[in-house]
Amino acid sequence: MLRPNEGLLHICPYGNASTDDQFLLKTYLDNMAMIHKLNPESIQVRRATASDLDFVVAQASRMLDFGPLPWRDEWVMAQTDQRVLTTALLNPRDDTAFLMAETIEPNVQPLGFVHLTTHHDYFTGEAHGHMADIVVAKKAEGHGVGQMLMAAGEAWARQRGYRLLSLNVFADNVRAREVYERAGFCIDTIKYLKPLTEDVASL
Repeated sequence: MLRPNEGLLHICPYGNASTDDQFLLKTYLDNMAMIHKLNPESIQVRRATASDLDFVVAQASRMLDFGPLPWRDEWVMAQTDQRVLTTALLNPRDDTAFLMAETIEPNVQPLGFVHLTTHHDYFTGEAHGHMADIVVAKKAEGHGVGQMLMAAGEAWARQRGYRLLSLNVFADNVRAREVYERAGFCIDTIKYLKPLTEDVASL
C-alpha cells in the first residue's frame, strides 16, 4: 500500500527511471490526485476480507498518532492493536463486523476501516454496539471517510437492534473526541489512573 510522503522507495525521478518505474510513479501520482479530490459519491463501504490485512496492519499505528500517555509503551500498544485487528479480521464472530472504506472502481484504493464488536452494559447487561477501532488513512483525511465509517457502524448496530453505540478514546486525543461529539457521541464514564510508583509518577 502506497502512503503519502513515502512514495515508492525504489523509484527515482522520471529522467533516471526505467520505463516500468516511470509507469509505477505516474500511477502513484495519479492515485494521489484522485485521493485528494475524494467526494462521498466516490467512496464505498464493504465487509473486510483477508486480502485487506496488510492495509489494516499498516494503518494500525495511526491510532497512536495523538501521542499516548507517558506510562504507555507505544511499541506494546502497537503490537496489541495489530494482534487484535488481525484476529478480528481473520476470525470474525457473528456479533462483530469489520468494514472497509475504499474508492470505487476503476482505481480502487483502501481509505480506512472500522472494527465493531458487541459489548454488554455493566449495570443492565443490555447488549450494545461498540466501535472498537476506527482508522482513516492519512491521505484520505478531510474527505468524509471517517463520517462514512461511523455511519456504517451505526447502521450495523441499528440492524442488530441495539439502542446504543459506544467507543473508547484517550482523553488527550482531542481531535478524535471533537469528531465523535460532532457525530452525536456523548461522555458516559471517565476512567482515571493514579501513578503508584516513582518511575510512573515522575513521567
